[in-house]
Amino acid sequence: MLINHFTSVRRKQFAANYTFLTNANGYKRTLALRNARQLTVCFRYVLGNAIRERFFCFALAPDLTGHGLASQLLAIMRDAGLDIHQLVGQGYDGASAMSGVKNGVQKHVMDECPSAAYVHCASHSLNLCLSKAAEVQPIRVAVTLMNDIAVFYCDSNKRLLNLQQNIDIHCPESRRTRLKKHCTTCWVEKQDAVHVFVELYPALTASLDDISSWSGESGSRAAVHNKALDGAFLVSLGILNRVLEVSIFVSSYSIYFHDKYQALLSSSSSSFIYLFRKHVQS
Repeated sequence: MLINHFTSVRRKQFAANYTFLTNANGYKRTLALRNARQLTVCFRYVLGNAIRERFFCFALAPDLTGHGLASQLLAIMRDAGLDIHQLVGQGYDGASAMSGVKNGVQKHVMDECPSAAYVHCASHSLNLCLSKAAEVQPIRVAVTLMNDIAVFYCDSNKRLLNLQQNIDIHCPESRRTRLKKHCTTCWVEKQDAVHVFVELYPALTASLDDISSWSGESGSRAAVHNKALDGAFLVSLGILNRVLEVSIFVSSYSIYFHDKYQALLSSSSSSFIYLFRKHVQS
């Protein structure tokens, strides 16, 4: 239904040129297709004076070679009734099968559409930067500890109830009811988990104090977790929270900054700097 709707309105929405973005890996999968690799296809185009980016479809990817994926992507565009000669851009991650200059998807697509310039996906580049930064040992230890504590509460209704009771006492303004586990593949998505941890920190420490007095494994694990929340952890937590706040801002406002880049091309650099400063100050 989504594809039929997209096809029916494409001539109204698409201007002369468009780009497509895709991802092909084993992590982009549905619950019903856990062992099947898929393509995630999105289109970016201009409608009026606004840049639009829309999800188009998932597609099974039986051939993961550069030639196979390129052929499948071009077939998807043709089946949708799009003119591939109006394709002006293509964006993927940096995997060799996608970005290879000799046999990657981008090479085979450019053979058919010379105007389709390849750009390494900005969100993927940001994720790589964050992953590299997380190799710093104190940050890695802090992330592991936060996830272990989240699992500690998720695995027991009794412990979770104690945390929720302390949230009512120490964080009454919060609408959160539990900690969030960390995403194992996407660093940008960790921002929400870290933000929740920071928001519920007073209730968390009170809850760990309570559970530490329990007998058995729960009490022992709570005491270990509580002791680990030391000064070094708090410094790492503060740094991580701040960095992820900035990264999620960059990710969310990528189209906004693209608009301001267009302003730079059409006006003086001083005008662009004024717009940028005005936005940052707001």
